[in-house]
Amino acid sequence: MIDQINQPEGESLVPLEARRHGVVHEIGRGFRMACEDQRPGPVVLAVSGGRDSLALLIAAVVLRDHDDWSMLPRVVHVHHHLRPEADEEAAHVLAISEQFQIPAEIRHVEVADGTSATARKMRYEALEQAALDCHASFIATGHHAEDQFETILAAIGRGAGPTGLAGMARKRVLADGILLIRPLLRISRNDAESLCQAAGISWCDDPGNVDPATQRGRLRRDVLPVFESLWPGAAVRAAASADLQAAAATALEGLIASMFGDAAERCWDRSELSRLPVSIVAGGLRRSVLCVTSLTPDRLSHDALFAAAEAVGDHGMHQRSFQLGSGVNLIVNAREIRIEQGDT
Repeated sequence: MIDQINQPEGESLVPLEARRHGVVHEIGRGFRMACEDQRPGPVVLAVSGGRDSLALLIAAVVLRDHDDWSMLPRVVHVHHHLRPEADEEAAHVLAISEQFQIPAEIRHVEVADGTSATARKMRYEALEQAALDCHASFIATGHHAEDQFETILAAIGRGAGPTGLAGMARKRVLADGILLIRPLLRISRNDAESLCQAAGISWCDDPGNVDPATQRGRLRRDVLPVFESLWPGAAVRAAASADLQAAAATALEGLIASMFGDAAERCWDRSELSRLPVSIVAGGLRRSVLCVTSLTPDRLSHDALFAAAEAVGDHGMHQRSFQLGSGVNLIVNAREIRIEQGDT
C-alpha cells in the first residue's frame, strides 16, 4: 500500500546556512562518485526520518536546485509497522518533504516474522518497486561513516576477505537498471546532525540502533566510543580507507581470477601455483572454498588454509590433507591441489 504526496519543484527553501554547509558539498561529491558524473535524473531517497537520511534529503534539495546537476529527488519512506512510534516518523518524513517541496510517498510493508532480516529484505523490495514506478536509475540511502566503520569491524571479527574488509560499496546493482548508492559514507553522524540543525529540522531516533542486544547496537555502545576517544574522527578515516581497500580488493580479485580461474573450480595444477606468494595462494583457495562449500568465513580455519598454501610452494611430494572445518579438506600432492568435502 502507498501513501503519497506530490509537490511541485520551486525555489529552494533550504536556509542559506544549510545550503553553504560543508556537508552538502561532501554529499554532493558522494553522489558524483557513486553516479560517476552521470546526470542522475530521478533519484529515490530512502528516508527513515533519522538525522542521516534527512541530511541526505537536505543535500538532495540543494543539488536539485543546481541547474547543472539535473537531480530529481523523490522521498520514499518504508513503513514496517514494527514500532509504536513508526506512524509519527512516517508523518514527520512527509512533513519535511512538503516543507522542502519534494515529492514523497510512504510504502507500507508487513513483516510477518518481525525480524530485522525480513524487514531489510522487504524494505529494499519496496524501494526497488518505487524506483521502477518513477523510472529512477538510482536509490540513495543514508548510510554514514559510523555505519561503514561498524560494517568493517564486524567483517574483521568474521574473518572476511579483502572485499569484505572494504565494507559497504559506494554503489551496487540492486536490480536491472537500478543502482543502490551511498553518498554519505564519508559523513559522520555528528556532521549529518549539524546539517539538520543548520536547516532547522528535527529528526527521529530509532531505539533499535543502540540496542545492545544487537551486533550493531553493541558496537555503537561499547566499541566505537573507544576508537573515537583514542583517535577522534576514526570512523571518517576508516570510511576513506575503505575506498582504498575496495580498489585494492578489485585488483587482487583480478589477479586471483587470472591465476585460479572461475571461483567454482575445485582442482588446480600445483606446478602453476607453486611460485605464487603464499598470501595469493591462500586468497585463491579461500575464494573457491567459500564458493563451492558450505563453509563461512567465521568457521574456516585460517591456520589450516595458510598451512595448505605454504605446502603448495614447498618441496614435499607426499599427499597432505588440511582440515578447514565442516568436513572440508584441502588436498595437496605432487601434481595437484583440490577441495574435498565429506560428511561434517
